[in-house]
Amino acid sequence: MKDIINIISTRHLISCCILILLIIQPSRGEDITITGRVTNSGGAAIENALIDYKILSTHFAARSDNEGYYSVTISGTFEGVEAGFMSWPPFPNPSDGVVRIPVSLPWTGDLFFSVYTVTGSKVYEREFSNVDAGSYRVVWDGSATTSSRTGAGLYIYALTFGGKTLSGRIIITGSNSFGGGQAYLGPFMVPGEEITNTVTGVLEALTTVSAEGYHTLRHTGITFSADTLIDFTLMPHDNMPYAISGDYIGKRDDPGYLPVIIKGINLGSSPPGYFPGEIAYAIPGETYERWIRMMAETGFNAIRVYTLHPPVFYEKLAEYNAMNPSDPLYLFQGIWLNEIVESFSPEEYDLFRRKQQFRESIHEVIDCMHGNKDLPFRPGQAYGEYLTDISPWLAGYIIGREVAPQEIDSTNTKNNGFNDYSGYRFSVSGADPSEVFFTEMLDETVHYEQTNYATGRPVSVSSWPTLDPLDHPTEIYTDEDVQSIDLTLISEEGDEKLLFASYHAYPYYPDFISEEPEYRAYSDDVGPNSYYGYIIDLRNHYGDIPLIIAEFGVPSSKGNAHNSFSGMNHGDNTETQQGEMNIRLMRNILNAGCGGGFMFAWMDEWFKRTWIVQYLEAAGFQSGDDFIYTRQLWHNMASPEQCFGLISYDQENDFPLYQYSLDNGGSNPVYARAGGNNQVLRLTIETEEAISGGDSIMVAIDTYRSDLGESLLPGNYSIANRAEFLVRGTRGRDTSTLYVTEAYNMKGLTPRFNFTDPEVQKFRSVVSDGAGWQRVEWINNGYTMSETVPGYIFTGYGPAPDPAFGEGMSWYENTITIELPWTLINFFDPTRMSVIDGASSWDGGYHWTIEESKSDGIALSVIINGEIYNTLTRFSWPGWLVVPPTVEREKASLDIVRSGLDPIPDYYY
Repeated sequence: MKDIINIISTRHLISCCILILLIIQPSRGEDITITGRVTNSGGAAIENALIDYKILSTHFAARSDNEGYYSVTISGTFEGVEAGFMSWPPFPNPSDGVVRIPVSLPWTGDLFFSVYTVTGSKVYEREFSNVDAGSYRVVWDGSATTSSRTGAGLYIYALTFGGKTLSGRIIITGSNSFGGGQAYLGPFMVPGEEITNTVTGVLEALTTVSAEGYHTLRHTGITFSADTLIDFTLMPHDNMPYAISGDYIGKRDDPGYLPVIIKGINLGSSPPGYFPGEIAYAIPGETYERWIRMMAETGFNAIRVYTLHPPVFYEKLAEYNAMNPSDPLYLFQGIWLNEIVESFSPEEYDLFRRKQQFRESIHEVIDCMHGNKDLPFRPGQAYGEYLTDISPWLAGYIIGREVAPQEIDSTNTKNNGFNDYSGYRFSVSGADPSEVFFTEMLDETVHYEQTNYATGRPVSVSSWPTLDPLDHPTEIYTDEDVQSIDLTLISEEGDEKLLFASYHAYPYYPDFISEEPEYRAYSDDVGPNSYYGYIIDLRNHYGDIPLIIAEFGVPSSKGNAHNSFSGMNHGDNTETQQGEMNIRLMRNILNAGCGGGFMFAWMDEWFKRTWIVQYLEAAGFQSGDDFIYTRQLWHNMASPEQCFGLISYDQENDFPLYQYSLDNGGSNPVYARAGGNNQVLRLTIETEEAISGGDSIMVAIDTYRSDLGESLLPGNYSIANRAEFLVRGTRGRDTSTLYVTEAYNMKGLTPRFNFTDPEVQKFRSVVSDGAGWQRVEWINNGYTMSETVPGYIFTGYGPAPDPAFGEGMSWYENTITIELPWTLINFFDPTRMSVIDGASSWDGGYHWTIEESKSDGIALSVIINGEIYNTLTRFSWPGWLVVPPTVEREKASLDIVRSGLDPIPDYYY
């Protein structure tokens, strides 16, 4: 039997395309013949192309003849899996000191073991010389090379053998991390080694197809099992595959360029539990592969990344595009500008001090994009062999990051007189020194790629409204309109234009987007929309330079950090609203005449912090002299910056359900249960009698210390469990309310301002009897005194609260379910059952230190239709130092975005 794969060329094909066939089992050891033809996108034969199939360590190769045909015979029997250098997860992890890491070495050689802090400082290293091939475990006693204590915390280990490095994470708890600075190799049976793995017919090949003058195809996982026909289509090298085409970025379409309408998505690097500095190993290759497919199926046609990802990302993206030549995912690659390290040093704010680092990063990234770089291990960054040429689908570079106005001011002040630059392609005259800096770096990007790879593509600087060149007279309170970067000052040489403007622009910040009267006059098909007015103003300024909105979107968090005139706020949006608003923003961007935009973001990232909850959540905890980070170990549903994704992560297994003992003082027996996960506390109240419309419930929640809290509820109900929080709801209404005692109310206490009442607000629980309850509210703008009410709880009537509609409470038959984000009930760190228990300031109220205590569990008092029930026990849960297993969940917003992107074309004809 012969399986056929016919690669069809199209006139818009950038590289080559390939379709992996279905696997059919032949008998083991039979020869397999692969035939096919290599052509260019016009269908003409490519002679002398090298087609190489590598199976394990054996190469099977052939050259195409003068008509482009080739034939390769795969012969031999392949038994076992020829493993290279491999490692397995450390154990135990977390560890109180001693850690074991299984490794497998394919030949005799030197093995290097090193350990780093998350900031990149090396704490341990050891060389094992002339180690025989085989399976081992590296045993490390958890101490530094100097035999001193490493301290509790997160560490990154690296194992290097034969020029290849494998890395991962180790968590040291600190309770037994004193050692002698020792590590040794011991014998070990690696997982699965006792089973002989024989390839019984399905073969996997690393395939490369190369020809002089053409981009090389590299595919890491072609599988076949019988005689097979595989045609390849290659595209010739192009000295300018992408360029500016009117208001858009265009792809080569002889004799000119076809404008691409960018429908993009931003991809971060940090799944649950990970920091950005763990980018080298945080996302597995199979996850990249699945996400890329999902992004394309959603309707996105471009991916933007902020920094260099590991090689497997580019491999999977290239393979997807090779299989989908008519509908590729274009790449916009970021080149990161290092951030300020010493914030108290004025010298750190001068951009020119980072020019050499930035130049080196530019060179490094460009080499990687062309599959021409082998980066050694370096903590905190991606590394490895970059062998895949992604450049056929690389539509542009966006260099830099959101630069602070203080950096612009410092750069301009310290480099006064440096106002001109004349370069290879870009020049500027009479500009500020910071504009000269970015002009030079843009020029460096184009020049380096053109000089070393004879090609080029569009480039931009990552900017934001804080640095836009427009005048905003309503911005009178902050430094959000005091500095600027103006790309219209840059002049460009060359027939094709490569410069475009790139902005992160959201509808709620800075204030001038909502406050400028000129912007408020604009409306779209939904209603008044000052964001639309701002984007039009920015687009008009840039004239002939295309404008791409490189970040836009709203989060699906319960908390709201900033209000917007348009109602598209920085939080307090349901998942459904998130999808609707994101598509509304995309339409605004396109209707304003922009070349497209990149939605923020693909996935929720838990490590992120938001200013408005900075005093309400712990970054971690102090363990002796060491600090252990925990923010990344739980999902703060009240924190906007953690909830921008279209993909969320839910804990796979919730806390064990806890059944309360109650006094059952009422006539209708009631049952109360508690549970939850790393996102919410879940309370379930069940009655034996049916609940009718108009029935009401109050659930008072005692979060810590039974001797503290309020004893009276509205209606003068006296409860046995003094409480800090109260939920009130009525069946038939779509909103319930969360209240807090006045002493424990955190309203008005933020890192930006303090509008608290010290006579009443103590930031801790106190004994009170009738002091009153206050709705949970935040002040989210100290200048306009705008407020948000996270204490409003959307209420549904299904079996459980529906995240699509942001529900935190549901009535269903005779059961009431309540789900409360931990931050809204003042849990400072749920991984340790830690609650806020006071706040003190060392500088007269400008900065505050939050004090905390460990909760002794949660007790309840329940009032249903006037009858009182008190729990006699308290609910607690086990802490965690490693993220509990999670499962991905597509938010309701993803499907809405899919529907919204569908009618938007990929190209402007």
